[in-house]
Amino acid sequence: MEKNGDISPAGTPLVQWMVDKQGVFTLSEGEGLATLGLAPGEFVGKSIFDVYADVPQILENVRSALGGQIVESTVEFTDMVWECHYYPTGDPNGVISGVVGTALNITEQRKQVQEQEVVVNFAAALRTASTRAEMPPIILDRITDLLKVDNMALIIRNPSNGTMTIERAQGIWGGGER
Repeated sequence: MEKNGDISPAGTPLVQWMVDKQGVFTLSEGEGLATLGLAPGEFVGKSIFDVYADVPQILENVRSALGGQIVESTVEFTDMVWECHYYPTGDPNGVISGVVGTALNITEQRKQVQEQEVVVNFAAALRTASTRAEMPPIILDRITDLLKVDNMALIIRNPSNGTMTIERAQGIWGGGER
């Protein structure tokens, strides 16, 4: 499980990090770094305020933790979704000396949830149809919205002879105006 000082289970897209009270990284480890194209320890000695200058949510969360608050948030950047936890660290007198944090890449889980929602919504829409003839427009509307396209056709193949029939189409086809 432990590899090169990494305390996360092998294959877990987790990043463990720590910054001092000035926001300078003192720790940057975990297999989740690879998804960002980074190596363990690459940020050590660099300021989190410089590294993530273009991700205001991260900076706001770090500032809150440096102010003594525990922060849990979902952060989206670089086309990824991260579940982040920020914990202030300090001495027994309550003097904050930095922040320790974890970031778990939940991009794949988020995609799976979104895909399941699409299937559930699609099935619910089809259940509103009381006849087969009501289904093609529902199918086309849902797929058009999902794919964000203007033109769509539902083509049915006859299994007995292989001929194709346009069941329904929407949008501008052929030499129509643009």
